[in-house]
Amino acid sequence: MTDDFVMLNFPKTGSSFARHVIKKLYAQRLSRWRAALEALRICPRSVKDLRMPKIDEDLHYGIKDQHGTLRQIPSAHRHKRILTITRNPLSRYWSAYRFRWWAEHPPVDKSVILERYPHFPELSFSEYYEMMHIYGRANRLRGIRPKADVGLYTIQFIQFYFKDPDAVLKKLDDEYIGNDTFRVDMGENIRFIHQENMESELKEFLLEIGFSPEELAFIDTTAKINVTGGTSDSGEQRDDGLDAESVEAILQRDRLLFRLFPEYLPVEGRSA
Repeated sequence: MTDDFVMLNFPKTGSSFARHVIKKLYAQRLSRWRAALEALRICPRSVKDLRMPKIDEDLHYGIKDQHGTLRQIPSAHRHKRILTITRNPLSRYWSAYRFRWWAEHPPVDKSVILERYPHFPELSFSEYYEMMHIYGRANRLRGIRPKADVGLYTIQFIQFYFKDPDAVLKKLDDEYIGNDTFRVDMGENIRFIHQENMESELKEFLLEIGFSPEELAFIDTTAKINVTGGTSDSGEQRDDGLDAESVEAILQRDRLLFRLFPEYLPVEGRSA
């Protein structure tokens, strides 16, 4: 949180880089006296990094991390604009697969995984995707049964950015998605910037809230943080390990995300 806006850190979108930039930017503006007062806790920090408990997963419920949701924004800050980062679902799935956090933290008891995948954790992408669609979804849905077959990242997105996710997931059907009815249930005043253009779009947002080009110049030379297998050395987003069947499944199951962000559709599907 800052004096001007709240940032929501959707996992695997590059929020570590954005948080680093924002903290440095606000620190540059602090007077020596304000910095001393903040250090002594006499006045509130101009940037506060909150760690919030997980509230949407059975398996990791209550564990605190930096990925708080819309519902967890403290009431005193809910009037502020919200900044967050979006990413192509295809490259996000691929990056999560390559990052391999799931190999040590599977979405269900490991004995269940080994019964279905005896060779775990040596899974192909299609096996990983199937595992997350079966067990990762169940971990997040906690008994709720949407009326449409939707992907894990759609469920996570709804839990992150919607005002009443459980109510939405219970009524979610093909018509709700196809008619764009879901848009009225999202949080308001949310500014999505694209991970693929993060530096330029982050600077554009910061210029809008009053920072000068001179203050933002350092962003262009700031190194990436926590870059994993879904990104090339040049920073270009990749999904080059996805098989055609998995791509088709993601496009269908996460169609709500592609309706919100049609720029992520493969070129031949953008008129759909």
